[in-house]
Amino acid sequence: MKSLHKKILTLLIASVMLTVLLVGGAGILNASRVVEEDSSRIMNLTCDKKTQEINTWLLSIEQSVDTIYGFADSQLTDNRISWNDEQYMDAYTEKVYEVMENLIKNTDCALSIYLRFNQELLTSVSGVFMVKNEDGSLKDEEMTDILAYDPDDREHVGWYYEPLQNGGPTWMEPYKNKNINKNMISYVIPIYRGDVTIGVLGMDVDLDALKEKVSEISAYSSGYAVLMGKNGDIIYSKNYPDGIDAGEYNGKLMELKKGTGEIYSYHWNGTNKRMVCGNMINGMTLAIVAPASEIDAARNTLIVQCLIILVVVLAFATLLGIRLTKQLTKPLLELTQAAEQIAKGNWNVAIECSSKDEVGVLAQTLKEAIGELNKCITYISHLAYTDNLTGLNNRHYMKQYSCEYIENGAQDVGLVFCDLNRLKYTNDHYGHSVGDELICNFVKVLKEAFPDDMCCRMSGDEFVVVVVNKSEEEFLNMVKELNILNNREEIPLAAIGSAWKAKAESIGELLTEAENAMYRDKKLFYEKFPEYRR
Repeated sequence: MKSLHKKILTLLIASVMLTVLLVGGAGILNASRVVEEDSSRIMNLTCDKKTQEINTWLLSIEQSVDTIYGFADSQLTDNRISWNDEQYMDAYTEKVYEVMENLIKNTDCALSIYLRFNQELLTSVSGVFMVKNEDGSLKDEEMTDILAYDPDDREHVGWYYEPLQNGGPTWMEPYKNKNINKNMISYVIPIYRGDVTIGVLGMDVDLDALKEKVSEISAYSSGYAVLMGKNGDIIYSKNYPDGIDAGEYNGKLMELKKGTGEIYSYHWNGTNKRMVCGNMINGMTLAIVAPASEIDAARNTLIVQCLIILVVVLAFATLLGIRLTKQLTKPLLELTQAAEQIAKGNWNVAIECSSKDEVGVLAQTLKEAIGELNKCITYISHLAYTDNLTGLNNRHYMKQYSCEYIENGAQDVGLVFCDLNRLKYTNDHYGHSVGDELICNFVKVLKEAFPDDMCCRMSGDEFVVVVVNKSEEEFLNMVKELNILNNREEIPLAAIGSAWKAKAESIGELLTEAENAMYRDKKLFYEKFPEYRR
C-alpha cells in the first residue's frame, strides 16, 4: 500500500497543480474578457436607454407638429384660386391658429411654432409666428420677410428653405435663429398641393434643453455624454459646453460615430478613452465616453484577486491531498478484503465505511449491490420453486423437500395426491381462462383443508400435499375434510387419493400408493360422469 499511497499523492498533487494553472490562466483570461464585455454592455445599455429617452422626447415634438400638419392639411381647399386669395388664407390661418396655440403650450421645451405661406402665392408676409415666453405665455412675433434674405442664410431663413430642399419633414441641425436670438433645433414639414408649395409648418425647440438632458447622462464615476451633429461637430460635451467644430480636432470622433452598438477605444488629449454611440431620430449622435483607466480598474483588480486565490488554493490543495491520500488508502484496503470475501461467495460480509467521499459512496454502493443480489437470489429461488398461477410450491420444490425431509428419516408422513376433474373439457369448451379459474378454486379448497402444510402443483391438473408430524388419525381427518369440501358441489372438483407412513423410506412409495388411490377415485368419477372422460 505504500506504493499506492505514493502514486495517489503524486497524481493528486500533479493534477491539482495542472488544474490550478489551467483554470487560473483561463480564469484570468475570461475575467479580462468578461470585464470588457460588461463594460461594453454597461455603456451600451446606458447609451441605448438615454438615446431612447431623448428620442421619445424628440418624437413628442414630431407628433405635435404632425398633429398640426394633419389638421392644417385637412382644412386646406384643393381650389388653386383660393391659395392666392388672402381673405381665404386669413380665414384658414385662424382655424389652424387655435390648434397651434394649444399644442405649443403642452409641448415641453418648445420655443416657437410657425405656419408660413409661400410669398410667391401671397404677396404679403402671411402666416403665424408664435413664441413661448419664459413664463409660459405666448406672444405673436413679427414674421420674417423670407424674400429679404438669401436662401443660404441659414440663421434667418434656413427653417424655410431646408425642408423645401429636402422635400419632406426635416430635423434641422442646431443653429442660432437670429430672428429671436435663440439657439435651437427645428422640426419642419413642408406643405404641398400637387406641384405647388403652399408653405411650411414647424416648431423650434430650445437647444439648451437638449444640452441639459445630455449633461445629466453619466457612465461609471467620471464618464460623460457627448452630443454630435450630423457633420461631426461636437454640439455639447462636459469639456466643450458650447460645442466645437469638427475641423478643430483631428476628426477621430467623426470617424467613430459612424457605427453604433460597438465600444471604441481612442486617444484624446493624452487620455485613453472608450466610447459607444447611439443614433437619434433627428440625425444627431449621442456618445457615451468613459476613461479606459476607470473601466480597466475592475479588470486589473479581478486579475490580482484571481492570482491570490490561485496561490492559496494550490497551497491548500497540496496539504489536503497529503492528508486525503492517507485517509483514502485505509478504506480501500478494507473494501478490497470485503471484495475477496464476496468473490468466495460470502454474501453476508460486513462492510463498514463511514467516510462521506467517493470511497464511502463506493462502499455504500457495494453494500447495496450485495443486498440487491440477495434479493435477486431470493426472487429467482421463488420463481424456481413456485407455481406462477396458484402460488403453490412446484414439482422442483417437491423433490427438494422430499430429499431434505422425507428421505432423511422423517416420521409420521402423509401424502395426498389430487387430479382435477373435467379440466380438459373446460379448457376445450370454455377456454383456458375458465380452466385457470377452476384450478384456482380447487387451490382454495386445498389450502382450506391443509392451511399449514406443504401443497404443491405437480403439473397442469395434479396436486400433492405433504403432511409431516401428524398421526394417522389426524391425517385421515384432514383428508376427510378435504373430501367434504371437494364434494360440496354436484360435480367433485378433483379425484383424491392418500397414503400415510409412520416412517417413509422415500417419497416414491407414498406417491405411488396415493396416486393409485386417486386413480380408483377417478374411475368412480368417470363411471358417474362419463361425458368428462378424456
